[in-house]
Amino acid sequence: MSFILAIAISIIGILCLNPLLKLYGADAENNTYTREYTSVMFLGTICFVLAQSMNSLVRGMGYAKRSLINFISSIIVNLILDAIFIFIFNWGVKGAAFATIIGNLLCAVLAIQFLYSKKNTIRLRVPNLRLDKEIVSKILSIGISGFIGQFALSLVALVFNHVCRIYGGSTAVAAYSIISTIFMLVYMPLIGLGQGIQPIVGYNYGAKIYFRVRGTALKAFQYSNNGATV
Repeated sequence: MSFILAIAISIIGILCLNPLLKLYGADAENNTYTREYTSVMFLGTICFVLAQSMNSLVRGMGYAKRSLINFISSIIVNLILDAIFIFIFNWGVKGAAFATIIGNLLCAVLAIQFLYSKKNTIRLRVPNLRLDKEIVSKILSIGISGFIGQFALSLVALVFNHVCRIYGGSTAVAAYSIISTIFMLVYMPLIGLGQGIQPIVGYNYGAKIYFRVRGTALKAFQYSNNGATV
């Protein structure tokens, strides 16, 4: 499903690149940079999608440490390649996009390698990689909430980009991007908390120990509120 989704996103994104860039507020001043970056990212969508989905499987199976190692490895490679591609090869924003894609490719490869290895209790096998209507419906029912959340964030970014472009031009759009990045540093601990409780919730829900599921959710809610207040 992840592979099919990634291919679909790549094809639609490349074919609809100009309307999408215009929709998100690209203008004549920054169109060259956004086109270079976005076109590479669309071509490498499969790396990003597989990294997210496969690493989530590793974390959901209870191997949180291995999931963290995969993620940190991709970040380190991304940072190193950013410096090489941008400052040594002079590839500019295109180099940053390639660095991001390669970092996610590494994360996906590490996650898939682990899922096929004997180090975990449930190994993926090629014959089992087929679409099943019942399993697909369950996956969609669980993942729809996350999809809605991400879609809402995209809409917020779209609206803010247009507002910034109208009232402040490209400078305001760039400033909003910087502010969003700084905000993510504050928001990331909450995302980490949500991802961290997933193996606990998943294991205990599968074992039908529902009081632990409720207790974990309540604790996470309490800590997230305390963190937001701080």
